[in-house]
Amino acid sequence: EKINDLRNVIAAYSNLAIVKRSLGDFEKAIDYLNLILDKSLSQKLSAKIYSDLAENYLLLNDSDNANKFLKISNSISKDSKILGKNYQTQGNINLSNRKFEEAENYFIKAMPLVKEVYGNNNRELGKLYNKVAQCKMGVALYKEAILNYRLALKTILPKNNELVGDDMVNKNSLYPEN
Repeated sequence: EKINDLRNVIAAYSNLAIVKRSLGDFEKAIDYLNLILDKSLSQKLSAKIYSDLAENYLLLNDSDNANKFLKISNSISKDSKILGKNYQTQGNINLSNRKFEEAENYFIKAMPLVKEVYGNNNRELGKLYNKVAQCKMGVALYKEAILNYRLALKTILPKNNELVGDDMVNKNSLYPEN
């Protein structure tokens, strides 16, 4: 019974951290994650918490702590979902530091893991193509950027590929973060 109570506490604080992050209160999200870090029941859950901490520190523009927690997360678990997210976060750290080629390498490294976890036509994969396009734009490879933007659209709109050309897709069909 105590284990079930502990699971509920961990789930509650984890959900609160997600809400706080989505509201932009990254410090409070970090506080909630730190509360459950030592209560984790498995290495996989600990790796996820460290991964979430890294993401929140990145959102605070604290690359040092983001990198520190990514390393810990990666050393604990090789779960595809967590590792894919960690590569995305590492790519975002490099992108925010204008290290476009390094960022691109991490986004590309995340792609097979994201495909494995979510499939070929998922928003997460579309976001990665979008991030690769941003990297291409950062180094003035505009044709390659356009190609990756199109791949992002084809990924999230697989049934509307004929619309993903020179004409723009109906903007109401897209998720805001894409």
